Amino acid sequence: MFIIKAKNESYTGEISGIVFLNGVAKIENLSATDIEWFKSYGHIVEEKTEENTIEETPAEETNVEEVKTEEVGKSKKGK
Repeated sequence: MFIIKAKNESYTGEISGIVFLNGVAKIENLSATDIEWFKSYGHIVEEKTEENTIEETPAEETNVEEVKTEEVGKSKKGK
């Protein structure tokens, strides 16, 4: 997924067929040509991958033992 940030942070509208809301557009696929085009006009283009995306686990799926182990580890690091 790509995130494009417009120069105008409050811009809402369409640029080159891509819809922006409050200066931000999120799009699944973007060609190298499109990336360079947006950058050439001063926009910021970021690529989000699974590695740098935080996945949230619903509370009911959290293992209680894992939580306890993490809490113990945190308290030991602080000493």
